[in-house]
Amino acid sequence: PAGWVQSGATCTNGANPANISLAPGVTVRCTFTNTQLSSLTVVKQATGGDGTFAFSSNLPGGANFNLTTTGGVAQQRFTGLVAGTYNISETVPAGWDLTRATCTDGSSPNAVDLAAGEDVTCVFANTQRGSLTVMKNTIGGNGVFTFTSQALGGFAVTTANGSGQQVFGNLVPGVYDLSENASA
Repeated sequence: PAGWVQSGATCTNGANPANISLAPGVTVRCTFTNTQLSSLTVVKQATGGDGTFAFSSNLPGGANFNLTTTGGVAQQRFTGLVAGTYNISETVPAGWDLTRATCTDGSSPNAVDLAAGEDVTCVFANTQRGSLTVMKNTIGGNGVFTFTSQALGGFAVTTANGSGQQVFGNLVPGVYDLSENASA
C-alpha cells in the first residue's frame, strides 16, 4: 500500500514467492516484510522580513530547492523516504544570520538519521540584519558635526542645505549608542 515498501519476501523452502514448487505433503511458509516509508519537513523561519532561501540536500527529488517566506515562514515536505541518513544545508543570503538549525529528533540537519516510519521536522531560523541612519539637521547654516559610538566608532556628518546623514548598514540586531560631540 501507499507509504510502504516491500523490504523482503522469503519462503521456508528457499523458493521465490513468485514461483513456488509445492511437493505433496510439504508445507511451505512464505513471509513478506514491508517497511513503512518516512518523511522529512524543512521549515524556514525568517525574523525581520521575508526572503528566498537556498537549500541543498541529498533528499530524492529535492537536492537543491528554495523556500520563500511569507509572513516569516515557509516549508517543504519530503515524503516516501526510505530509512537512512539525509543531510540538509542552507546557503545563508547576504544580510541574514542563521540563528538556529534544529531537528525534532535531536539530530543535526547535516545528518538526519530517519528510521522506518519516522516523521522529522528540521527548522532553520534566520534573522535579517538592519541599518541605522543618523540624521543631522541645521538651522541657519551648514557644518561638520562629529559623533561617537562605542559600537560604531567615531564619525562625522556634514550638512548641506541644512541636513546630512550617515547610514550604517548590515548591523546585527542589538543595542547601539550614539552621542554628538559638543561643538566649540
